[in-house]
Amino acid sequence: MISHILFDLDNTLYPASNGFDQKTVSLMIQFAAEHIGLSLDQTIAFRAEGFKKYGTTLEWLRQEHGPVDVEAYYSRVHPAGEEIILDPDPALRELLSSDPRPKSIFTNSPLEHAERVIKRLGIGDLFHAIYDIRFFGFRGKPAPEAYIKVLDILHEEAESVAFFDDSPRAVSAFSAMGGHAFLVDETGEHTGSGLPSIPSIHHYQTILRS
Repeated sequence: MISHILFDLDNTLYPASNGFDQKTVSLMIQFAAEHIGLSLDQTIAFRAEGFKKYGTTLEWLRQEHGPVDVEAYYSRVHPAGEEIILDPDPALRELLSSDPRPKSIFTNSPLEHAERVIKRLGIGDLFHAIYDIRFFGFRGKPAPEAYIKVLDILHEEAESVAFFDDSPRAVSAFSAMGGHAFLVDETGEHTGSGLPSIPSIHHYQTILRS
């Protein structure tokens, strides 16, 4: 039985087609290019490899091009007012409100970004907790220790938790631990992954019932 639901934030609680996360990634690349002194094109290539290895742009920079002013990084890539690109989602609010199970956010983004996003969507008061990248000591998904830390603080076993994320790597990592993991795949890009998926978070209750 599912007793807790974990939701990723970006490209999960809002659609990837919105373009919000793409703007964030662009700011990450600009920061990284300035920090390591490379062109944007060079940085894009290096970041792609670093992201695969470390899971986040910040951790790649810290491990291979540190030290990094973390707060300057987050101020740059998640500026105040960033959330204006999103529209409130009353349908999502109604859906989440109708589900009595406790729900938390599990994100590789910082807390201030998560709070802005869920407030803008109109769902800011519906979550038990937000587990952000600082909570994990900057070692987030898909690192196994990030999942273990969340499960420990929730006092839950993986098989009692459902997890929704737009990253196949993040979903696969939780599934490997015995959790109920589902991919939010708006465009069907990852159809061949073999992971159970939904096109939008608005379908999350349907797949939990299947």
